[in-house]
This record gives sequence, structure tokens and C-alpha cells, in this order.
Amino acid sequence: MSDPRRTPEVRLTQFVNYASTAPSRRKSFLADSGGYVFYKDFYLRFRRAVMSDRRTTRDGAAVHAAAQNATPRYARRYGELATKWSTEIDRWGECTGLDVEQVTYPVGGLDVLVSVPFAEVYPDGGVELVFVRFTKDPRDGDVVDMMLRLVQRAYAGSLPEAVVTFLDLEHEVIRSTAGRDLSGHDFWIETDAAGLAYVLGDDGEAGSDAA
Repeated sequence: MSDPRRTPEVRLTQFVNYASTAPSRRKSFLADSGGYVFYKDFYLRFRRAVMSDRRTTRDGAAVHAAAQNATPRYARRYGELATKWSTEIDRWGECTGLDVEQVTYPVGGLDVLVSVPFAEVYPDGGVELVFVRFTKDPRDGDVVDMMLRLVQRAYAGSLPEAVVTFLDLEHEVIRSTAGRDLSGHDFWIETDAAGLAYVLGDDGEAGSDAA
């Protein structure tokens, strides 16, 4: 049994995966989610290239280099995504990059680690916190909105006016908090955070995964 004085801790992606799993499957989900294993992450190099690109040249060169230098196992998929990325970066053409620190957001007796892949500042001063999904299987819209709301809450103290955006690169679909009231997802967040905190406090912390 874990130390009852220690608050259970998970990464954002792990919480979202748990919250979007049917209650009847959550026990097996937790048993199988042994933590993030970097060498099993098919998109690791591509994800790193995207983050590097937004923090350096911001022209897509690092992303295309990742595709061109990929081994045969990754080359075709990375190439497809690099092509899509070239069309998406135009939306941030007039922006500048912003470094945003990871935050630990306490909710329902659980600490959720929230790390933003990259952030953009528009000419009018508006800030956008951006998350990108690379896999072929899409996220359910309600699940994405729940995640957006959780991130919005996590940064309410430091970046209260920031827009949180989720880009599904494969399907070229964007969802964001802009102009939307997502507080209806608060009950879902708090209920599942409390449930996960109870399980982890009883059985030990679950392993981290990529955010």
C-alpha cells in the first residue's frame, strides 16, 4: 500500500485515458498501463521534431528532417504527417513562441501533471496553448473538450486568458476553448479524479506516460 500522506500523481494523458475508459474496463486499464515506455512510442521522434521546430526555426524544417531521416519503419507515416504539418503551421505565421512551465494541478485528491507541448503568442498578445495528436485514431470530441477544460483550469492562475487548442493532425481538425464555456465538464473531471485518486491511493501510483 502506498504512503497515505502522498498525493497520487499522474500525467495529463494518463488521466484523460482513464477518464475516457468505460468504468467496467478501468481495472484492466490500470493493470495494463504500466507507464510510458519511450522506446514503444512510435511518434516520439516526430513529436520531438515538432517541439524543436516551434522553439527554433519555426518553419517546419525540423519536422521534414525527422521524416527524411526516419528508418523504413517510420518513414512513410512521418512523411504523411510532415506534409500535413506544413499546411497547419501557417496559422501561427505571425506568432512568436512562448515557453510555458509544467504545472501540477490538484483536483479530487489527485495531482495531474500538465505539460504544454508548445505555446504561441499572437500579435495582439493573445496566448494559445497547443496540444497535437498524431495517431490515426481520433479522440472523441467530448473527451477532447474535457481535456481542454482541465488544461484551462490548470493554467487559470498563470495564463487566465489563454486559449487551449487541440490539433488532430491526421484528420486536420482543431478544437479549442475559444469562445466556449466548457465548465460543464468540471463534474466529470472532479469525479474521475477522485475515483482515480482513491484507486491509486489504495494500490499505489500508476506509471507516467507521455503527455
